Amino acid sequence: MKGFFPEGMEFAVEIAEHKGMAAQNSGIAAVIPVDRLLHILDTPRARAYRESVIAANYAQSGNLQSAEKSYAEAIGILERAAPEHSDLAAVLEQYARILVQLKRPLEARVAELRARRIRSSVVTDRLHPRMSRQRCFS
Repeated sequence: MKGFFPEGMEFAVEIAEHKGMAAQNSGIAAVIPVDRLLHILDTPRARAYRESVIAANYAQSGNLQSAEKSYAEAIGILERAAPEHSDLAAVLEQYARILVQLKRPLEARVAELRARRIRSSVVTDRLHPRMSRQRCFS
């Protein structure tokens, strides 16, 4: 809700040429252009998030090989976009859990240590993530 016409306020909508009296709270909605939404959905962070959700679904259904591939894809996207971002650390942690299930503990340990290193070097705020040394997801 971006605004409203209070009850009893006269109004005119010039485009449709309708005039009248607002009898109730008449909400005004904001419109976001679809090209902006598509741009947001195609950002590296959104693409990596989709891949990690797909991976989690594979893992939940027991398809660990497909989960591993999707996590690897998400990691690759994030490594290219922002190699020190906490999102990469989160995906690495999920990936490590899959590697443990696949009985590859050494690879899992490497992923865990990498995630820990990223988390220790990233300054984060839940509402406003910031990078300590570089800009993320421009």
